[in-house]
Amino acid sequence: MTIMKKYLVEERSLIPWRWPFATWARMFWLLPWLIWPITRNKRRQNVLREPTERGALALIRVGSGPSQHYVLQWNPNWRMYNLLGGKMDNGRGDANDFSQTLRRELCEEIGAHKLRFRVVRELRHIILRQYSHREERSKNYDFAVFEVELDLLQRSLDGSSELILATPAEIERLTTRSGQPISLTTRRILQALGELPAA
Repeated sequence: MTIMKKYLVEERSLIPWRWPFATWARMFWLLPWLIWPITRNKRRQNVLREPTERGALALIRVGSGPSQHYVLQWNPNWRMYNLLGGKMDNGRGDANDFSQTLRRELCEEIGAHKLRFRVVRELRHIILRQYSHREERSKNYDFAVFEVELDLLQRSLDGSSELILATPAEIERLTTRSGQPISLTTRRILQALGELPAA
């Protein structure tokens, strides 16, 4: 009887200590799950508050069906091929006009090749967050993509190393048939436009 009483006393003495520890353990276990949505929303808000770099890109198709190609240009800063176009620069007369940005960039980029171009229509705006190799950080981008036609294309591209005709397969694998790199931006833009299968 004495042993039983001692056992009960010991058990009762443990109860006030056991449950608070169990409760705190549960709270510490749940704490990361309670904080994670808050920190995730804060990171998302910080990303949305970051300035967005705006630019215009040209989608130039050549041929159709299995023989369809896209015109890409060598970007010396990225050291890879990319869609023609560039970032908006109001200091150079763009006046917040994406179509003006595209026309200015095309005149600069293909003027030396004496190519005539025609901006057919704006296809859509594509928002991307991607890494900037020049600034070595991730940035928000707003690209306005336009359908563009070029005249005298094949003859003008013969022997050119700056402008190439790339197949959808080359863009999907991010490498030309000669082994030169193609930018991930190009593939993501074409996927967003439905020109390539989504990843």
